[in-house]
Amino acid sequence: MLVPVDYSEAAKNALYYAVGFARQIGADKIILYNAFQPPVPADTMSITTDGNFNTLGLYDMESITDGNKVHLERLKQEIKEAYNSDIAVETISEFNMLSEGVAAICQSQNIALIVMGISEAGGLTETLVGSNSLDVAKHVTTPVIIVPHNATYQPIQQILFTCDYKNVTATVPVTLLKNTLSATGAHLHILHVDADTETNEHLQQAAVLKGLLQDVPADYYSIQHNDFKEAVNTFATQHNIDLIIAIPKKHGFFEGLFHHSHTKALAFHSSIPLLLIHEEEV
Repeated sequence: MLVPVDYSEAAKNALYYAVGFARQIGADKIILYNAFQPPVPADTMSITTDGNFNTLGLYDMESITDGNKVHLERLKQEIKEAYNSDIAVETISEFNMLSEGVAAICQSQNIALIVMGISEAGGLTETLVGSNSLDVAKHVTTPVIIVPHNATYQPIQQILFTCDYKNVTATVPVTLLKNTLSATGAHLHILHVDADTETNEHLQQAAVLKGLLQDVPADYYSIQHNDFKEAVNTFATQHNIDLIIAIPKKHGFFEGLFHHSHTKALAFHSSIPLLLIHEEEV
């Protein structure tokens, strides 16, 4: 399990959630990862004869790296003392872009799950800046759990999977879904929300999904509602959902920060952790 941290309260909260989740599913290792990009003051940069910026010597990279390692070790000791757990905890700090560093570690360390925090929703953060968590989810195929800033870990007993009933055979990652249910022992609720009434296509796709998940006990629901976020959050509250699973579609979710996205809305406005798993590769 990989937990990127930047020492913010949101990241620390996600780390504590990750430890609880790791204990439930029997994970054997948690890697704390910090990727840093030191700022470069504009008034201290010089331009070389070839037109490039010269920033060498402005920062002692070794000191920055050592400082980050100290912070990571403190976090490591803090969670080990708090949980007295046998789970191995490793730390990595490096000069890198976050999404690129996470992608490289996922490949080299065989990461099964990434757990990240997300800041409280705000106009600038949500519509202009976006989120590191969503950026990481865009660049890796490893499942990502986004933990709301105010969420605390509760044993995963009820899981909600939101499905749009569009080409489920090619898009629903059945294996990952089953693995999540097997690891947690949770019960599955499948919810379809649409502003329009249910169509024959939706009914047909629901039947296909039931066939794909024929060996998985699950309850199926369809709700007609104009506000996807509100419908999902209300359903989750009524059914004591502990984890929401969503598939960020390749068209719409990742094409731009200004495009409407059900997944993005849930990430910023749900009080329940959100597990993003990518479409099935076919």
